[in-house]
Amino acid sequence: MILRAIARLVVWGHAALAIGAYLMLGLYRMPYPLELDCIEGVMMDHVARLAAGQPIYVEPSLHYIPLAYMPLFATVSSLLARVWGPEFWEPRAVAFTASLLLATLMAVVVFAETKRPTLAIAAPGIFLMGFAFNGAAYDIARPDSLMLLFTFAGLATLRFTRGVPGALGAAVLLALGFFTKQHSILFSIGALAYLVFHDRRRALPFGVAIVALTAGTYAVLTAWLGEWFRVYTWSIPRGWSQFAPVRIEAYVGKNLFGTLGVLSVGSLLSLGSSERPNDRVALWYWTGLAAVGTGLMATLDPYAYHHLFMPSMVGMCFLGPIALDRVARQLDSGGASGRGWGMTVVHLALFAQFVALLYPIHSLKPHTKAREAHAAFMEYLKTLPGDVLMPYHGWYDHQSGREGSLQIIPFEDIGRSRGNVLVKKDPKVLEHMLAPLLAGPNRPWLIMDEPLAQVNEPWPMLANSYELADTLGWISEALRPVAGNRFAPHYVYRPIAPATAGTPSPSATPAPEAPSFSR
Repeated sequence: MILRAIARLVVWGHAALAIGAYLMLGLYRMPYPLELDCIEGVMMDHVARLAAGQPIYVEPSLHYIPLAYMPLFATVSSLLARVWGPEFWEPRAVAFTASLLLATLMAVVVFAETKRPTLAIAAPGIFLMGFAFNGAAYDIARPDSLMLLFTFAGLATLRFTRGVPGALGAAVLLALGFFTKQHSILFSIGALAYLVFHDRRRALPFGVAIVALTAGTYAVLTAWLGEWFRVYTWSIPRGWSQFAPVRIEAYVGKNLFGTLGVLSVGSLLSLGSSERPNDRVALWYWTGLAAVGTGLMATLDPYAYHHLFMPSMVGMCFLGPIALDRVARQLDSGGASGRGWGMTVVHLALFAQFVALLYPIHSLKPHTKAREAHAAFMEYLKTLPGDVLMPYHGWYDHQSGREGSLQIIPFEDIGRSRGNVLVKKDPKVLEHMLAPLLAGPNRPWLIMDEPLAQVNEPWPMLANSYELADTLGWISEALRPVAGNRFAPHYVYRPIAPATAGTPSPSATPAPEAPSFSR
């Protein structure tokens, strides 16, 4: 009895630690004035354009290239931006709120399925303890948390309703997940498979509804938003796929059955239980299969980041505790373990799962000099004459009163997407996009994270048209994102006549007076 009480207390303690740490970090990070993640700047471009009534799916240019994302997250965030003006805290607030609602939904579903409070608190606890493991992406300006909230709200609706109206409501929520991020579609497929095998009466209405709401609405959006919508949400991401056994091995061995091994192995062990899951609980097994499918799909992209493990994590946080409850009952059903030790074993296993995900909280806190660095950087940008392009952090030059600039991630996404319509039409589309920077008057200054000659192709083609004029000194470290690509603005280049590259030239624009960054 004492061991059982200790094991239960340990699970509650770790869950409370995970929840408390995430709440503290989320509230601390939300008003942070700089990028927390390398994608936040370009997401702010989307939010600002929508708030100003401008389209987000347009022809790529030096000043703006859309991400290959669906529009719903940016649209929801832009509603806040219409009231307060576009700021980082708005999409972060949407993501943070969605992640907390998702964690709450986990607890409610697991308790409804198991009637065990400890398992119900363990599910969101493990999810939030996995914050660092998933690239610290739950609370930043990315669509993943909102997509997962819509998706699992739809699955829960399907699980806890019996009639056709419930199936149609689930289809609406799953469709909202799809238009937040494309990965949600695999969960819709899993839900349909569940209905076909376990609730056939609702399979046809749900199937018709999900096809109409996803494929039909996608066709309507393409007609309304224009062909660029299809280019960025289908043609470009489709071309990233590259099969690589080493990435599959890393996902399955290191992540799914490594770091998340307690939930994954427990889910498999539950399949050997003599007690069959009822037809309705079987939904979570299909959901787990869909979650693994999203992870395997992510392995096709060689540039995939840790946040793409989030659907697998969430799927296992729903399924794992439910499956471990079945394992505990099997252990308690006979033999020496018939004395009620099954749940004690499960609690100890959950403790091991928490330990595998522990992370240093301070590593996810942003730089203490953020506000000082942001103010100094804005003042510095205002001293530069003419236009400025900042390919890694275009939102900053927008904040300084300029038009803004393309972001290097969607720029490179075009080039690495094999067979997309832009590359088919012009195999050198990226070089031609940068061609106006090679020569001529009124060219913008460049602020780069890396030396110009060392950036990925085709940026080195500009090396003879620009020269280093300044570096940002002390503020570069403060500007460094906490997650993702952690490069920071540092190198300031001014345009020069290509014929005089590398030598002093009276025709070159003189460097402006700049504040000192040597502190």
